[in-house]
Amino acid sequence: MNAPTQDEWKKLYDVAVEFKELAPWRWMKNDDLFAIQDSSGGETGYCSVMGNGGMEFMKQSLLESMGR
Repeated sequence: MNAPTQDEWKKLYDVAVEFKELAPWRWMKNDDLFAIQDSSGGETGYCSVMGNGGMEFMKQSLLESMGR
């Protein structure tokens, strides 16, 4: 596997800033679950947002293929 490029790192940090600004932990609870689907490959990711308790702030995802 190749190391990430500068452009890939920038995209990651840009998305992280957007996530922080959205602050979904203010309106979602840690046990609220949702799914997203990759439009190109069709794989489903099951997600939750953590931070409602004010201690940690993150989005967790589990890909459907990882549970097999």
